[in-house]
Amino acid sequence: MEHSILSFFAILALCASNAQPSFTKYYSTGGAYKLNMHELSSGNIHTAIAAFSGTSVIDQMGNILHTHCYVTDTFRAVQSVKKYAENEFVFTGTYIKDACSVSPSSLRLDPFIGRMDSMGNVYSTVYYTLTAPYCGFVGRGLEITSENDAIAWGEDDFFALRVSVSGAVQWAKWFGRRGGVGFIKELPDGDLLAGFN
Repeated sequence: MEHSILSFFAILALCASNAQPSFTKYYSTGGAYKLNMHELSSGNIHTAIAAFSGTSVIDQMGNILHTHCYVTDTFRAVQSVKKYAENEFVFTGTYIKDACSVSPSSLRLDPFIGRMDSMGNVYSTVYYTLTAPYCGFVGRGLEITSENDAIAWGEDDFFALRVSVSGAVQWAKWFGRRGGVGFIKELPDGDLLAGFN
């Protein structure tokens, strides 16, 4: 028994000595609502933090190697980023441009889904107008399915939509204004598990 315990601690010490070194960094900047971080094959980390809105690549010690910032014109800050392939990321946010037909004095907010590379270069965005008597759909959460579809949702706006790789809508649902979607996860059989607030 003693030999087993000593072997366990020896293996534990060996594993701990090969672990990534820890670091603490404070960044005085903005970031996405979901501060997603994804490890790249180089060992660097792609993260959704930047001055106001954008993405950054940081090294294993937290030093910023590259930042790509987005000027807010027709979309609100990047809200969530998910890794789709080694050098491809899907992100969601909110398109802001048109007047709201329900309340003409305010702007219409529509969720969008975009694609970017690991350096933050955006090469595709599509926004989606939901048919509902409401104009405030802020895309916050994001999930990538096994079929590479993207599912975006609002945590305060109680909607979800699923789009294909090409951006075509598979389905969209609005559940009313009381509540929100906390998460959506794909189950092994392809069904979706959703947490509602």
